[in-house]
Amino acid sequence: PTEAEWEFAARGGNKRQGLQYSGSANLSDVAWYKANSDLKTHPVGSKRANELGLYDMSGNVLEWCQDFYLYYSKSSQLNPNVVS
Repeated sequence: PTEAEWEFAARGGNKRQGLQYSGSANLSDVAWYKANSDLKTHPVGSKRANELGLYDMSGNVLEWCQDFYLYYSKSSQLNPNVVS
């Protein structure tokens, strides 16, 4: 996916509940990170899914996207779909 498509999915798409992390307000519910991972990756789906049923959209490993990350303003943006 492009970075904008990944971001949309991670935020819960059209079912977004405005949670701080992808699927929860509590990072430990949805993500493996430095404080709880023992500095290892973990099997996909071992934490709670987000609103779209997607797992591991916060933490665990970096995402791979077709293009690059851009900072978004609070207003709607077009998907830049630019490959660096």
